[in-house]
Amino acid sequence: MIRLSTIVARLAPPATTLGLVQGAAELRAVTQAPPAHLLPAAWVVPVGDVAGAARVVNAPRQSLTATFGVVLAVADRSDPRGAAAADALTDVRRMVLSALLGWMPEGADGPCAFGGGEVLELETAALWWIDRYTVPLHLRP
Repeated sequence: MIRLSTIVARLAPPATTLGLVQGAAELRAVTQAPPAHLLPAAWVVPVGDVAGAARVVNAPRQSLTATFGVVLAVADRSDPRGAAAADALTDVRRMVLSALLGWMPEGADGPCAFGGGEVLELETAALWWIDRYTVPLHLRP
């Protein structure tokens, strides 16, 4: 299994210019009022796993694709078309992608791959987005 704490560490300053990088437990506390002075910010959250077929050759083994998300919050720099927040989000997503794409977190059996993203919420204080990443694993007893 992958350790999400290694992903948090990979994204934390000074490796990136994110104002805050935390895990899933801290995300719930800030969704109502994101820390505006620390935006852009990221939270690394587990998303799910997809298991492959189990094989038994000398020892049981099963492939697994683990998916984690990077929830991003960028300040909503209110302008009539929302272009400023969208541009800020593009820059932050590019920075996170550069840090994770092709990197192998602790516990993985291969590098991170990008799995897509989507808007989570639009509010007056922040634009919330999640990008998903996948990593291959092999389960062994």
